Amino acid sequence: MFYKKSSAGFATGIWGDEVDNTHGNRERNDFLASQDVGAAEWDSFLQNTPLGEYPQSSAWARCKQTAGWNFLRHANRCEGRIAGGFQLLWRQTRCGRIGYVSKGPVAWREEPEAVSNLVRSLIVAAKRLRLSALVVQPPGRSRLLPRQLSLSGFLTNRVLEVVTATLVLDLSIGMAAVESRMRKTSLKHLRSALRRGVEVREGKREDLESLLSEIVSS
Repeated sequence: MFYKKSSAGFATGIWGDEVDNTHGNRERNDFLASQDVGAAEWDSFLQNTPLGEYPQSSAWARCKQTAGWNFLRHANRCEGRIAGGFQLLWRQTRCGRIGYVSKGPVAWREEPEAVSNLVRSLIVAAKRLRLSALVVQPPGRSRLLPRQLSLSGFLTNRVLEVVTATLVLDLSIGMAAVESRMRKTSLKHLRSALRRGVEVREGKREDLESLLSEIVSS
């Protein structure tokens, strides 16, 4: 987790800012800021790259809007196709306007130049939105992004606590060992749920829509 705080000279960026691509030419960035623009294309891109994760999806942006978050979706393009990008959530707080990129930016191919361009585009977007601070949580499988963020002035987060998982259990040790490490009250609730007929099963793709509905409604 990294964050970057703006300075007094944090200038305003522009939509469609240009950055150098790997061939030394000028590559134009397309900012897709509307929930109705680019959502299908963006989600397709995420589904076809190893670094794509659900917090970058358009569905997650719609979900977070119900909690007061706005979003900006940005894509770097190569020959008309998305070569990388990010979905940035932001909202107004008592400390100013705060931005958050969860599991991004995402590169089609994680190469040094592509990652560098994405981080520069991210900083431009932060300037455009006049953010007071920007928190970035790189994709779990990213190899290059943490270092590039550090080189670009982002600091390792030691201020904000971000939940990365609700609960992680090592089931390889067996359920008896797992239960032996649980608190008595947790075991009591577990056994009570079993008596009431609660079942736990592995979720499948067809369950995702129902799960999202539950998340949005709660």
